[in-house]
Amino acid sequence: CHNDSLTFKFMTPTSFRYYDLDYPFPRPDLIFGSLVEKWNVFTDDLAFDVEGIKQITAQYLIPIQWKGESCRVNITDKKGVTGFIGTYTFSLRQFPIEHRQVIFTLALFAMYSGIGRLNAQGMGKVKLVLE
Repeated sequence: CHNDSLTFKFMTPTSFRYYDLDYPFPRPDLIFGSLVEKWNVFTDDLAFDVEGIKQITAQYLIPIQWKGESCRVNITDKKGVTGFIGTYTFSLRQFPIEHRQVIFTLALFAMYSGIGRLNAQGMGKVKLVLE
């Protein structure tokens, strides 16, 4: 892939489980850590290194533009979760070329799997914005 950026549009509130807390911000390592964990559940042939993906995205996937906000959603009458929505663009200029295909594969997978937690309850719906 020759793209220099990657843009996600988070359509429904998205949150990550970070230790024992809900983390409502799109850190690259949390986004791609979530995706690679989901990917690895569904494959026997092409599993990815979760910690390796988290490390490389934390180091090289830099946010360059975003417009978003946090929001609280009630999952049940007694349980709510704080998440985020919006459009977030990450630069790939410093990202190693040999790993870009994996990142784009996971980004495309996100449209089917969702990102973060509570996807079955409607959270974490995302679109990949291709320009």
